[in-house]
Amino acid sequence: MTGTQSLEGTESGLARIRAAAKREPRLQFNNLYHHITYERLHQAYFALKRKAAPGVDNMSWRGYGERLDERLADLHTRLRQQCYKPQPSLRTWITKENGAQRPIGITALEDKIVQQALAWFLQSIYEEDFLGFSYGFRPGRSQHNALDAISNRKESVRVHAVALQCIAMLPLRQVSTQPMLGNINFDVCANGQTAVGL
Repeated sequence: MTGTQSLEGTESGLARIRAAAKREPRLQFNNLYHHITYERLHQAYFALKRKAAPGVDNMSWRGYGERLDERLADLHTRLRQQCYKPQPSLRTWITKENGAQRPIGITALEDKIVQQALAWFLQSIYEEDFLGFSYGFRPGRSQHNALDAISNRKESVRVHAVALQCIAMLPLRQVSTQPMLGNINFDVCANGQTAVGL
């Protein structure tokens, strides 16, 4: 397509959004349509799972790709003119291990493309709000990274927690049978030695 932004332009658009979100934390982004370029939609299409189940449109990833340029150009026009309408999700049921049924909704392929393109922009905005120890639903982070971080800091956190508990609880030596205090060695704490474990 001619007259559209280059891939570098779309990346710098994300960088500008990220910088604005960082510079002004209370800034409200009220229109992202102009950031959804043909190139961004193209990237979003190739970021999708190729073997995902089709939604109500009955369109597979491969089937949509047969006329990809034409379909993405049409989708881009509808987004730009703000007349794009998402399709309903296809409701299906999955049998759980215990025999119960769990409902899931399968999104139409074109909606997945738009959602992926928007997700990149929303990540650029909200990533600036997350703290360093936040791991859930962030790009490049997972629950495994969180467990690794906990494991790496476990020893220092445990020693600091025990030391703080010893300092706070010294006058309560007589009630050390309470569950929250039962694992602290108060003799070690009272003697001023370093607490090394729970």
